[in-house]
Amino acid sequence: MSTRSARRYFALAALVIFFTGCGDRATEPPPPPPPPPPEPPAGTPGLTIVAGAGVTDTVDAEPVQALVVEVRDTRGKIASGAVVRFQSRPPSDPTRQSEGAVFVCALTAATCFGSPFVADTTDLAGRASAVIRLGTVPGKAVVLVTVPDLGLADSATFTVIVGAAARIIVSPQDTTIDIGSTVTIQAVAADRRGNARSEVPTLSTAAGNAVTVDAATNVVTGHDMGSQAVYAHLGEVTDSAVMRVRPTGRLLVWSPALAIVRLMDINGKNQQTVVGNVGSDYGAFPRFSPSRQGITLHSAANSYAGPSRDAIVVDTMGTPRRDISGFSSIIAVRQTDDGNVMVVGRRTGDPGWYAVFRITADNAITLLKTLDGFSDIYGSVDITYDGKRVAYIDGNALAVLDVSTGALTILDGAARGPRWSVQGDRLVYLTSPSSCPDNLNSLDGLPTVINTDGSGRRVLGNFCFTSGLGWSPDGKYIVGRAGGGYALGIVRLSDGMDVFMRYRDPDSFFIDYYQPDWR
Repeated sequence: MSTRSARRYFALAALVIFFTGCGDRATEPPPPPPPPPPEPPAGTPGLTIVAGAGVTDTVDAEPVQALVVEVRDTRGKIASGAVVRFQSRPPSDPTRQSEGAVFVCALTAATCFGSPFVADTTDLAGRASAVIRLGTVPGKAVVLVTVPDLGLADSATFTVIVGAAARIIVSPQDTTIDIGSTVTIQAVAADRRGNARSEVPTLSTAAGNAVTVDAATNVVTGHDMGSQAVYAHLGEVTDSAVMRVRPTGRLLVWSPALAIVRLMDINGKNQQTVVGNVGSDYGAFPRFSPSRQGITLHSAANSYAGPSRDAIVVDTMGTPRRDISGFSSIIAVRQTDDGNVMVVGRRTGDPGWYAVFRITADNAITLLKTLDGFSDIYGSVDITYDGKRVAYIDGNALAVLDVSTGALTILDGAARGPRWSVQGDRLVYLTSPSSCPDNLNSLDGLPTVINTDGSGRRVLGNFCFTSGLGWSPDGKYIVGRAGGGYALGIVRLSDGMDVFMRYRDPDSFFIDYYQPDWR
């Protein structure tokens, strides 16, 4: 065979082999698909809690493990695509039904804030899940799990325990007691949700002389007027209560709203109405007699408005009430040491000036002195217990008139509402900064005390009072209506310390009392 022929032979053979091989590969069948996964074996039909239940942890804890349940149909086969409902049940404590014992959330929730209900759909393994956050109420907590389409239900239970000590609950938080009386402070350690813990806080007081506390019994005793904090401690956790201590005594007060004059203890107990149908545009200004048994006041005749026309004398020991008439206007009444009654006012038919009058037991009226320059304003005059001197507002000045000699002494240049001490050695009155609420109506001002020789002038604190202040019998305190109303305030003269009281009527509403005097 020639060389050329050999080459043709081998080329033809290679071409035949090539085409033959291509034909075999194109007709080869594809590999068979993988077999399906085996079906899970049949199990017990129903709803099974797989994981996440039975946890015990503190309030607000969020367990890492979700609550997982598995659902099988009536044949015991996995039920995929079934809707599962997770619903928290209320706490067992009947007083805390509005709070949550446990909360449920979806797995996709970034934070479980506290929903009472969530739903999930079972996956191919028949499982559904919910995130759990324990609630705020210690005790047993229950999540009800239901599959409505299959009529299945089960419960997952948890135990919520009290959290770490986060605060102390002190009661009473703010209270007022009498000098010499006691109150027991309740101090309870609690977690951040207010659940009580077993530890017992210890009590101590801030610096001061108002109260002391017995750390063994938690009994606080009032010793002196003022306000003082009582602290409760437990490690680094602390809280406090304010204890306000007031002096004891019995007050004479007037209620314009009820048109009555009452006797009551400073703490509001033992209220007794002594005069009714009392009122006028000039107030009533009830005052005790020197014996502290008699009461004098003034009132409009058969009316709650207009000028006071009648002076009224009442003996709290039972002597019949005495009414003194014959005046067109009365500003002040005082029963004196000798049993007579002094009145500052105007008699019917007199000119427009005011004067000081003496009324004897047989109602004989004697004019003693006129009050030249007297300013006819609310509560602008007062008479000493012996009837020898009258303090009044002359223009804007605080003046003192000697009734027997007519001598007039000016003690201060701007004042209103003077009131004599029981001893007659000092006057308390109001000075009127623009900050007082009723300054423009000449009713409110800062209590200011001065000696009768003009020395020792001192403003007592910075709280506004209304005209009609009263002195304690020992001269240590003054009492008056707080400028804002619905409270009486007591101020200690030695240091300006004050304490305020609000009073309820037997019908439980607050009463606005005016012009107190102190037995």
